Amino acid sequence: MVDVSEKTPTVRRAIVEGGLRLSPEAFDAMQRQTLGKGDPLTVAKIAAIQAAKRTAELIPLCHPLPIEHVNVRFVLEPAMHTVQIVCETTTTAKTGVEMEAFVAVSVAA
Repeated sequence: MVDVSEKTPTVRRAIVEGGLRLSPEAFDAMQRQTLGKGDPLTVAKIAAIQAAKRTAELIPLCHPLPIEHVNVRFVLEPAMHTVQIVCETTTTAKTGVEMEAFVAVSVAA
């Protein structure tokens, strides 16, 4: 693990984007919220936030950080049957918060 003890805490922010492509049928069912197990985007958002908070437990050598803000949003592209996932994470710490945003997007996908 990298030694960050000499660093000064600063505000750190990261934005990560990812996406997934669905079949036309799955995209339509998701968009109309007719899936039998509820709204997958709400579940994905909650899972992403929880994942960001647990990143240090999932990624080896990752410093545990006080996550101050996580925002997850989805952009639906009906013509392409894709969902763009955008996660922004913020902290005031001695090291960056990029891995938390990456993990959040990965889990949301």
